[in-house]
Amino acid sequence: MTSLRSAAACVPFVLAASACGGGVSRGDGSSEPPPPPGALDRADGGRELREAGPQPIPGPDGGFLDNGAPSNVYPAPHPSMATIVSAGGSVIREPRIVAITFPGDAYRATIEDFVRQIGGSKYWAANTAEYGIGPAVAAPAIRATEAQPSVVDDTAIQRYLRTKLDGTNAEWGTADESTIYALYYPPGVKINLQGYMSCEVFGGYHSEAQVGSKTIAYAVIPRCPTFADLHGFDVLTVASSHEFIECANDPRPFTRPSFADSDDDHAIWGLYTGGETGDMCTFNKGAFYTPDDLPFLVQRSWSNAAAIAGHDPCAPALPNEVYFNSAAVLDERVLLEGRATKGVTIPVGGRALVDLALYSDGPTSGPWNVSAHDLSEDVGGPKVLDFSFDRTRGVNGERLHMTIEVLGVDAQFGGEGFVVESELNGQTTYWYGFVAN
Repeated sequence: MTSLRSAAACVPFVLAASACGGGVSRGDGSSEPPPPPGALDRADGGRELREAGPQPIPGPDGGFLDNGAPSNVYPAPHPSMATIVSAGGSVIREPRIVAITFPGDAYRATIEDFVRQIGGSKYWAANTAEYGIGPAVAAPAIRATEAQPSVVDDTAIQRYLRTKLDGTNAEWGTADESTIYALYYPPGVKINLQGYMSCEVFGGYHSEAQVGSKTIAYAVIPRCPTFADLHGFDVLTVASSHEFIECANDPRPFTRPSFADSDDDHAIWGLYTGGETGDMCTFNKGAFYTPDDLPFLVQRSWSNAAAIAGHDPCAPALPNEVYFNSAAVLDERVLLEGRATKGVTIPVGGRALVDLALYSDGPTSGPWNVSAHDLSEDVGGPKVLDFSFDRTRGVNGERLHMTIEVLGVDAQFGGEGFVVESELNGQTTYWYGFVAN
C-alpha cells in the first residue's frame, strides 16, 4: 500500500504560447491573433483575468474556441486512458495465501478468516481475472511463536523467511513460488523499509525474497491504528487486499516485474502513483468499499479493460455509478525520465492551451466541476504550474480549454506533472498529464 518509486482517437488541439510574446502558435504551424492585452501576455501571468472568472478564449477565425456540445453518445470520444503493461514477468496464476501471525495478536482468528474468504470472492475475480490470475486459496495459517522486536527491517524479514522455509520447519513447509506469504505484525511493532517507517509513510508493502533456488512473494502488513483516513481493522484489510492483488500480478517486482507500470504514453500516471494495479487506484475516492460477498473493507484495483472502455478504471464497478472524467488532450511526444511519452512542451515562463475532452459512461445529474493543480505541491514541493480555464464546468461531449503557465521546474521529473480533477456530488475523478520544458 505504498509507492516508493519516484512517487488517441481525438483530434489533437494543443496551443503553445511563444516564449517571446506575440501570437499564439498552433501545433499544425498556423497562427492565431494574440490574446487581448492584459490577458495571457501580462507579466503577472494574467492573474486579474483568472480572478475575474472563466473567460472565452479567442480562436483562429476571430471568434472563440469551440466548447462543443453535450452528447448522448456515452462515453463521448476522448483520448485513451492509461493502461498497466507487463514488463515480461510472470503472474501467479493459482495463488495460495498463507497468513503468518505473531504472539500478542488479538486479531489472529479474524485475519485468518479474512484470508480464507478473499480469494474466492467476486471482488478478487474482478481485480485479477483479466491479468490471467485465478481464485486464490488460503494455505494453512501459521501462528509463529517468536516475539517480535519493536522495530523490524525488511532485511530481517527476508532472513526470517529464508530460515523458516529451508525445509527444517514442518509447519512452514518449503519455499513455494505460487504462495503469497503474508506477515501480519502485531501492535507495537514498527517496520523499517529502506528508512521509511510503517504507519507514517506506508500501510503495507509487498516484495520478493530469494530462498534457495526459489523466488517467493511476500506481503508485510503492519498494525496501524489509522492510515489514509482508515481506522482499526479496516486499515489491515484494505492494505492486505491491495498487496495480495499486487503480489499475484507482480510477484517479482525487482528481478522480473510484470504488471508494474503504466504504458509509455501515460508514463506520468505510473511515476506518480507507483504504477501497479493497486497503486493506480489508491488516491481515488471510492477506492475503498465492502463487497456484497466479502464482509471486509477492501481496495479496488486498476482494470485495463474498464479504462479502455471509458468506464471507471477501478474494479469492480460500484452499483449505480456513472463514471465521468475530463481527459487532457496531449498528443505531443516529449521525454520523461528518458521515456518518450505524451505531453505538452512549455518553456519556463511560458503558457499553452490544452483541450479537455469531457466524457461519461452515462447521463450525469448535471455538469461536473473541473480544476487542476500541479503534482509538485502534492508532495510538499513548490508550486510550479498555474492554471486558468475558459469554463470550469461541463458534461459528456463538451470541451474545456485550460491555460497552463509554467512557473518553475519540478526537479523530480525534469518537467512538471499535473492532475485535472473532475467533481460532482462528492465523486472525484483524476486525469494526469506532463509538461516538458
